[in-house]
Amino acid sequence: MNTYDVKSIDEFVLPQALKNKVVTIIKSAKKRETLPDHMLLYGLPGTGKTTLARLIAKEFNVALITFEGAMLNSADKLTQLVNIIEPGAVLFIDEIHSSNSKVLEILYNIMEDNFLWLNETTKFLLAPLCVIGATTQIQDIPKPLYTRFIYKIPFPVYKEEELTQIIKQMVKAFKLSITDNATKIISKISKGTPRMARTHIQLLKDYAVIKDIPEITETDVQSYAKEYKIDLNLGLSATDIAILKSIGEYNTISARTLAIKNNLTEEEYLKNYEIFLIQEGYIDITRTGRMLTDKGKEVAYGQRNGNI
Repeated sequence: MNTYDVKSIDEFVLPQALKNKVVTIIKSAKKRETLPDHMLLYGLPGTGKTTLARLIAKEFNVALITFEGAMLNSADKLTQLVNIIEPGAVLFIDEIHSSNSKVLEILYNIMEDNFLWLNETTKFLLAPLCVIGATTQIQDIPKPLYTRFIYKIPFPVYKEEELTQIIKQMVKAFKLSITDNATKIISKISKGTPRMARTHIQLLKDYAVIKDIPEITETDVQSYAKEYKIDLNLGLSATDIAILKSIGEYNTISARTLAIKNNLTEEEYLKNYEIFLIQEGYIDITRTGRMLTDKGKEVAYGQRNGNI
């Protein structure tokens, strides 16, 4: 099975300002002969936060220890850190905002003084650690945790030309033949995230196999988008548009009700849909719930549509 896996910071395509910041952090740490200071990565799902944590561990030739925030619900789970040996490790906690508050109290000691209490009277000095937290909900990060991160790094949506570079890397890894115009369309409908671009490419690969297509063209991508109900003008999925139409039925609506109406969990809605729709200016959050912007109303009421 062919896979796409970025192998180094050099080949990792990021928005230029973000890439410059990351390179500076790495060079500074190497010059000081230490791991980078703790960093908090935040932004939409699928923008490269996990990949960056993996590449930083690789860049410094240290272990990568990964936790999902919601699963980090017991202090016992952190005790494996005592097994880390020099030169240390990167401790990556995804969706760190959902971590248990008692576990975070222990994490504070690790981040500030690099020790872990094994019991009420014994503390263990750990090998060097770079704690990297990632979140899609920066507003939910407790202030004591937020202030302990030296670097706060936003991951913005990618520009179409940046995504085009990434798509070309993916296409090569998947051994696909695709025209430049087709690549540009994929970039346009990928919601500014490499993860969505990868999903499209994987589905297009299947589409090409089934249709016996030797090279994916602009027309093929258009047909694929129509089959999967993706708006070519806006890059919105059928679920995105259904969400906007659901909001349009009310003056305001809660996230929970909106999720239920669209057969989603509240977490799925908040993480995979709402952040993008807010960033792109389709919805606003008020004290009474979610409401459409003028841009959102154009879609919800059918004044702008591509394939749907």
